[in-house]
Amino acid sequence: MKRGILFSLVSLILLLSLVSAGTVTRSFSPKSISPGDEVEVTLSLKLDGEKLIILVESIPSNFQIIDKGTGDDSGINSLNWVEFQNLKDKEYKYTVKSSSGINGEFQGNYTLGEGKVHQVGGESRVSVEGAGNTTSQNSSYLIIIGIIISLSIIITAFYLVRKNQSPQVKTAIKSIKKNRK
Repeated sequence: MKRGILFSLVSLILLLSLVSAGTVTRSFSPKSISPGDEVEVTLSLKLDGEKLIILVESIPSNFQIIDKGTGDDSGINSLNWVEFQNLKDKEYKYTVKSSSGINGEFQGNYTLGEGKVHQVGGESRVSVEGAGNTTSQNSSYLIIIGIIISLSIIITAFYLVRKNQSPQVKTAIKSIKKNRK
């Protein structure tokens, strides 16, 4: 009986550790601008002790990065953040400037290290005065670039984590591989 309860508790703890409760949402200030105006973008991270976050934010081609905040500018109108550790709720902020009278569609993807890529929630469009219903023609291009950057960062992060594994973990992985054969 005690063994069954202990097994149930351990199983529950392992299951909960695999469930990722983190989310990322975007907001703009202001939400509507004139051509040439600046917009502050806030990415709000709600994290529950995750050990890894990789976040890639694609900025529309008709917007220019003015202040990248703590993001890493990859040079392709996108910003990246990678953090390891016991993560807590936080915000990333950056500032962009509209270079034309075209509305801006922002895209973002993130992973919490569980192998799934999630889309940044919240607001995604900045309305530019006089733009009508047009959006940046390059938004699909930016989405593809963002996904490629996200995947390359994820692969690099997993490689680094695996490379720095303890001898016990390496032995366990070898044992699992042997058992598969």
